[in-house]
Amino acid sequence: MDTVSKVAAKMMSERHLGYPVMERGAPVGMVTLEGISKVAEDKRSVVFVEDIMSKSIISLGPEAQAFEAMEIMTTRDIGRLLVIENGALLGIVSRTDILRAIDTMRKFGGVRI
Repeated sequence: MDTVSKVAAKMMSERHLGYPVMERGAPVGMVTLEGISKVAEDKRSVVFVEDIMSKSIISLGPEAQAFEAMEIMTTRDIGRLLVIENGALLGIVSRTDILRAIDTMRKFGGVRI
């Protein structure tokens, strides 16, 4: 497992605020910037992601609609969902992803809001 400082650096460089924690190819948790911020800076190099990750994985299947994803994220007050099929992680969808897609579609006439 990675240290909190390593994942925090990755978050800053890649501008993603949450990552799935994988074990043997399957998601076992999520680590977020919010979780990292709860660890004192001087402890981040000795605390591991598995110690702070959320073990509650909230996901949906690849057939789910964007509205369903937004409803889950809004109800659960989370910014991203794992897309899982048969225990395998297919991807991650975030609120920002959905909002950008809607904005793009609206600009090109695909969606009227």
